[in-house]
This record gives sequence, C-alpha cells and structure tokens, in this order.
Amino acid sequence: GKRKQWSSFEDKLPKMWRYPSNAPFYKIIVPTVDTMRYNYLVTALVSNQNPVLLAGLVGTGKTSIAQGVLQTLDSSKWAVLTINMSAQTTSNNVQSIIESRVEKRTKGVYVPLGGKSMITFMDDLNMPAKDQFGSQPPLELLRLWLDYGFWYDRVK
Repeated sequence: GKRKQWSSFEDKLPKMWRYPSNAPFYKIIVPTVDTMRYNYLVTALVSNQNPVLLAGLVGTGKTSIAQGVLQTLDSSKWAVLTINMSAQTTSNNVQSIIESRVEKRTKGVYVPLGGKSMITFMDDLNMPAKDQFGSQPPLELLRLWLDYGFWYDRVK
C-alpha cells in the first residue's frame, strides 16, 4: 500500500505571503503555524459534522478562523446560519432562529432547507445574560441539543 507521510504545519506555510493591498486592515489574517493549525482542525471537525467550540481571549481571531472556514464550505452542500449572541439573547430567540431555517420531514423530524447540511455559527457565546440561578438559558438549550439531539416544541 501507499505509505502516509507526516508533514509539519511549517511546511504548509506560504513561502512568499503578501497581504492583499486592497484588503481592509481588520480582515488581514497573517498565515502562521497557529492559524494554519486552527484552520485545519476546525475544517476537519466541521467536515465530519462535529461541534466545535473556539475558546480564547478577546481579539485572538476566533471569529476570523470560524468565518474563514465557513467561507471555504461548498455552498451547494452547506447552509450557514450565523447567530450573534448578546446580553438580550434568549433561548426562545435561538430556538426560533434555528427553527426558521429548517422544514418538517416527518413527525418531530426537521431538516435544513434545500436538502443541505446546516452549520450554525454562534458568535459571542458568553454574552447571554445569566438568570437568577446563574445559568445562561440559550447555552442550556444548545447543551440539550448537542447532548440529546433534540429540543422541545415550545408550542405543544
């Protein structure tokens, strides 16, 4: 069989990188070993439909990495839904936004519109206000969904 060969991320860095002169400053991502690594890992996880959580300090490029990966997805196969969280975001908001982008297949089974796979990018996950118990209901909804693969119908 064919032998697989390890290669380092350093080897994958562009040799003569130049920033695009027409790009706004805030959109310039300098390729580094770290940006290459994060792009590779996030792309691999997303391609295999695994949830991804990027954690880090403010201004470390989490949103840029995520958006960069989302832009490389085949739009004939993937629908991208972006939700920007804020202190006003409620679990009802999150659920209704996601439900507005899916259609009912059978009883209790919903799928993304157009037969695509849907990826939901949620930015500023830390922002929703805490309730009286110190929990963040929008995050509890996401945890329920990721852990059990469903959430409850709020109408019935």
